[in-house]
Formats: sequence, C-alpha cells, structure tokens
Amino acid sequence: MSGRKVGKLHRTGDSDGGDDLANGAPVGRATMRGFSPAALRRVRAQKHLTLAELYTLSGVSGATINAWERGRATPTPRTLGSVAEALGVRVADLVTVKESDLRMADLRSQAGLTQHGLAAATGITMAVLTAIESGHRQADDEQLEVLGRALNVEPAWLATVWTRTRDARIARLKSR
Repeated sequence: MSGRKVGKLHRTGDSDGGDDLANGAPVGRATMRGFSPAALRRVRAQKHLTLAELYTLSGVSGATINAWERGRATPTPRTLGSVAEALGVRVADLVTVKESDLRMADLRSQAGLTQHGLAAATGITMAVLTAIESGHRQADDEQLEVLGRALNVEPAWLATVWTRTRDARIARLKSR
C-alpha cells in the first residue's frame, strides 16, 4: 500500500515497506512519523486561533488542518512546517517521537524539510542522502557538518541517530 496525496492531505499508507507508525497506522515516507493531533489542537487552542485564522497565517486549508486534528490524515514535513511556523512553535513540538527513538528521517521531518529540500540545502545528492537516512551509508565528517547546520543539530548527535537508524534497519531485516 502506498501513501496517496489528496490535495494537501496525505493519507497514511506504507510506501517503503517499513513499519513506522503515526496514530497506530503505517505511514509513508512523505508523512510525519509521530505526528500528534492532540498537540496541534492544544497549541492552536493556546494561541486562540480558529481554523480559518490558522489557514490565513499558514496557507494550509482549514479542512486539511481539521483532518489532521481529527487523525484522519497526517501532514507532510513541509505543510506541518508551515503550520508550526504560523503557530510560533517547532515542528518537534507537534510530534511525539521520543528522543531515544529518533531516526535520521525524523530529524529532517522535524526541521520541516523534505528529502529534496534537505538535499538542496546541503548539496548532498538525493541518492547519498537516501542511503544515509535509511542507515545504508554512514555520513562522513563533512556531510555530518552540513547536515547538522541544515537540521540545527550537532554532528555528534547526527552520528548517534544514524547508528540508531542503522540498528533499527538491521533489526527489521532480521525479524522478517
């Protein structure tokens, strides 16, 4: 099953054979793992914003945000980034992935970036970035530096998260 795009809504679906979950359902690569509808509702209420007002500030439709808040759809990094910026919070404030469970793709997503966006920001090719994010290829020191700047994290933390990503991939393969 693959994630399918409906306007700005991204229905959940496992597009890469992985087992990442958001709200208990498999998610495709383009969606935010660990997205919390409750956190979005809470922050929007704290800011006293209606769906229409948040649409005006973010450019993301009220219907889309409503679907996210009800758990009927999961945002992409880019659209959630727009909403987080409009709310004055970090994307990480709207997801519930524990720090000890973070993977390379989570760091990118929490920065509000797509793979293409991160590749463009760092000058790392899509093929290399995909290999790094999936735990197939370890980033060298220079790549860790540019990735760290783009993601606003320390290179040493990236190396730790990469090791966790690789270990999770290997554990998934062994469990088949």
